[in-house]
Amino acid sequence: MQPFYIIDHTADVGIVAQGHDLRELCENAARGMMALIADVAHLRPTSEHRIDVSAPTHEQLLMALLREIHFLHETEGLLFTEVKVESCEGQRLIALAQAAPLEGAEDHVLNEIKAVTYHGMDIQREGDVLNTQIIFDT
Repeated sequence: MQPFYIIDHTADVGIVAQGHDLRELCENAARGMMALIADVAHLRPTSEHRIDVSAPTHEQLLMALLREIHFLHETEGLLFTEVKVESCEGQRLIALAQAAPLEGAEDHVLNEIKAVTYHGMDIQREGDVLNTQIIFDT
């Protein structure tokens, strides 16, 4: 199973993420979004952020996680290097995200993502793997 892969979408960009369960799917989707934003492989995280989101459906829960990461990236000038979902039960997800400051790492930025969209998003089970496609406005 490939955790995620990047897809082209008209004028935007997207990912297909996979996971054996919702927790792993959310982690891989976050990693995919982070890979679209920047090459973070050589960045050293300097801060940790607790993300606690709630939503009525799995798709909305995943969307809430990605939108919160995007919000923190935009408002606090962070490049996230890792996201670990600690709990994903019912309608609540709790994750710890490590980040490096954007300032001084601008040369690592690959894309400016304007928004995370619901366009075509649907979590599907194929055998023992969950899949979803996420499109980002660039």
